[in-house]
Amino acid sequence: MLLLDEEDGLIAERRVGSVDEPTRPPINLRPILMGLMVVVLGGGLGTASYFLSDMDTRDIIALLDISDQPKLSLEMPRGEMPPGESGSPTPPPTIGGGLLTPPGGPSVIPLPKGEAAGIAAMPMTPPLKPEAPPKAEPAPPAAVAVAPPIVQAMPEQPLPRNPDQPPTYASLPARLTDAKPLGPAPLEQLLRQSAYGPLPVVARDGRQPWKAYARPFDAPTGKPRLAVIVTGLGLDKDATEAAIAKLPADVTLAFSPYAGALDKWVKKARDAGHEVMLTLPAETASFPARDPGPWGLLVANPVEENISRLERVLGRAVGYVGVLAPEGSFTGSPKLAPVLMALKERGLLYVGQGATADAGLPVAPVTASLDVDTFRDAIETRLTMAARTAKDSGRGIVVVSPRPVVFDRLVGWLDRLGEQGIALAPASGVVKQGGK
Repeated sequence: MLLLDEEDGLIAERRVGSVDEPTRPPINLRPILMGLMVVVLGGGLGTASYFLSDMDTRDIIALLDISDQPKLSLEMPRGEMPPGESGSPTPPPTIGGGLLTPPGGPSVIPLPKGEAAGIAAMPMTPPLKPEAPPKAEPAPPAAVAVAPPIVQAMPEQPLPRNPDQPPTYASLPARLTDAKPLGPAPLEQLLRQSAYGPLPVVARDGRQPWKAYARPFDAPTGKPRLAVIVTGLGLDKDATEAAIAKLPADVTLAFSPYAGALDKWVKKARDAGHEVMLTLPAETASFPARDPGPWGLLVANPVEENISRLERVLGRAVGYVGVLAPEGSFTGSPKLAPVLMALKERGLLYVGQGATADAGLPVAPVTASLDVDTFRDAIETRLTMAARTAKDSGRGIVVVSPRPVVFDRLVGWLDRLGEQGIALAPASGVVKQGGK
């Protein structure tokens, strides 16, 4: 350490508390570089030796071949064809007499006699067999007009229906007897024009539409009566035609007000002898998931709106005896009373929940409904219970949906209904009015 003496102006050097530090020897990189070189060279030589020892002698000779390789067709000028595309396959390379003939050219590499002899003496794999040229596909023969074979027409044989096969409308048996058509409809004295079309009214002489358009029925003395109403007709053509043509005439048909060509369906049903009703769209317990439509009667609607919708429904057709209402929220609410009053003023009957015999119009409750669980066992069970209820109370109404399996079970059950002492009646034959 250098110290400056201010008095003498001399610079003195003295060592203050210093300790000699050990010097580090220089690093010799030569051994490291030599080792890396040996590893690299040794690894490369070893790898090359491995591949050379593993390669076949022909592969080594092929590596020494520096003759021209066949050119690609894209690299050739026009007019030059690559070998093998002129129709004859390219011959495979052959080895013989120490010469290698590559495909695409006669260039060879001569080998010394000693190497050639050694190579010839070495065991070699058999040469590859040349691939057979692809066989040209024969041209398709020209189309020759062949006369169709003569097949003799076999007479059609009726096949019995498989009991396990689901029934269809076409498989239903035809109605045995043809009923007489009902009387003319509409009657002018029972109609009044409105903004929604002709509406039924009570005539001046007191005649009511439900009696004028009803199917004639002679009630047998002391015999219970049971009515069957098919609901929701007019929406499906096959179901509607099957109900009209294949069910007994005493079965009542209820049409949807949303059906197209409703007047024609009603007329066709009356011509076949069926009594006709309209299905009243009303709110059920499944509302709003099951919407009754734009003319539906809702609990939340004002009374005036429900009456207006009722008149829209009644103006859709003529010649019906009344309405059929589904069980649900509306028929169980006080909003039903104004609707019943409107039906009374128009001389119509009502079938459904929520009305009693003292309501002033002909009414009847539904005994059983076949619109759910429509499989054979459930249908037969409900029909049996409906027949038992009719015997106990003297009358009953069964509402069925227009499905093939329901019709199939219903037709057979109706044929046996007389054996149980029950008379099949139209809906107008089982309603009550004023306790009667």
